[in-house]
Amino acid sequence: MNLKTRSRIYVVCPDLANAAGGVRQLYHHVDVLNSNGMEAYILHKKKGFKANAFAHQTRIAYNAAIFDELTPPVKTGFGKKLLEFAKGLVRFVFIGAYRKDWLNSLWARLTTFEIKIRQEDVLMIPEFYGPSIARIANGCRKVIYNQNAHYTFGSYSLNENDLETPYLDPKVLGTLVISQQNKEYLTYVFPDHYFHKNYYGINQRFFFYNSEKKKQMAFMPRKIKYEIEQVINLLKFRGALKGFKLVVIDKMNEEQVAAILRESLIFLSFSNREGCGVPPMEAMACGCIVIGYDGFGGREYFKEEFSYRVPAKTVEKALQDYADDPKAFLDKGRQASEFLCKEYSEAREEEEAVGFWDVLSARHGLVLR
Repeated sequence: MNLKTRSRIYVVCPDLANAAGGVRQLYHHVDVLNSNGMEAYILHKKKGFKANAFAHQTRIAYNAAIFDELTPPVKTGFGKKLLEFAKGLVRFVFIGAYRKDWLNSLWARLTTFEIKIRQEDVLMIPEFYGPSIARIANGCRKVIYNQNAHYTFGSYSLNENDLETPYLDPKVLGTLVISQQNKEYLTYVFPDHYFHKNYYGINQRFFFYNSEKKKQMAFMPRKIKYEIEQVINLLKFRGALKGFKLVVIDKMNEEQVAAILRESLIFLSFSNREGCGVPPMEAMACGCIVIGYDGFGGREYFKEEFSYRVPAKTVEKALQDYADDPKAFLDKGRQASEFLCKEYSEAREEEEAVGFWDVLSARHGLVLR
């Protein structure tokens, strides 16, 4: 009989009202662990807060002190606090819709309690919190979830004598990464640290192959806007876009994005220093021909058999390939979908995620199940 106390896993997540894909992935990771017999929670700062940009039934816990250690709170004067209270009171009294939200928030805060991090628990912390990761929570054990290796050193000092990093701390047991390129990048810097590659699992309920394609190009405008402007205008003024419709994917839910990708012939990828680059993956799963940037992390699936890399002339060549042989062009989309749906399935993601924690359990004596 194992008398050791079972470890809980708390996945630190910022309180973001409009959650990005990275937050969704943190929530999903917690769901995977719980469905495999572990006790895991998303950890937020503000009592009652939860991501509402996507549907979920994820376990959530709260601890403001952890976030204050990661990002020390900004002190404000009494006058500013009083002004903020007055503004809130006015909204509370005169705006009915706000009143309902305020009461719901108050109820959530009164009925939700902060958890205490125990020595046997494990904190899983995103890489963007920087070098302070190892110092927090009284030295309890930690794991890093690095969804983009290129953001790792964003908050590090440029002082050559400052060598503080969680990747060299014995209390940091390992790091989960999401692409082979990211794993190689970090292993090069920290060869003695344990890195494990996870696979992003494509949601094949929405992102699946469709052979009926419109002469339509889809793209997302959020990153490297100057490149988007250059590519689109170069093609437009050369007359290469005649007969094609451009569709901007922005501020849409997962189902809406998938519907556009399933009917689009081409997806223009403007990925920039990505951990893995999910939108091009989802586009390939829908049978789109993806043209553009692999964002480094996407090199493992941006294969020349069924995708095209930059620059703008490449888009024009792809359009000519389609004009010369539409059937062969569409077949590339089918190949891309088959590859992505096999290599990046939700089942494989779950297997790798659980395998990571099983390795940590065996190496460090964690009792997780």
